[in-house]
Amino acid sequence: MKKKRRRLPYALAGMFDLPGETLPRTSAVTLTSDREALVTGCRRIKEYDRCRVVLALCDCEITVTGEGLTMKTFFANQVQICGRITEVIFG
Repeated sequence: MKKKRRRLPYALAGMFDLPGETLPRTSAVTLTSDREALVTGCRRIKEYDRCRVVLALCDCEITVTGEGLTMKTFFANQVQICGRITEVIFG
């Protein structure tokens, strides 16, 4: 019964053409060229330096690598990463 309850929000979102990021316990990454990433659904920052950012998201972990990385904001489960982004890994 629990699996049906978890799938219900996704089914309703599909019926009403709602974007996936509006669902609870989901995450999304929006890239603006190779200079900015907006990550929603962030639970915590696991690692952060000028070349690598590792974030624990609602449903996975993400690693952003690059040069001169900075985090502009971390508010309401959103993180804005700026710099030269060379790689984004989900895992």
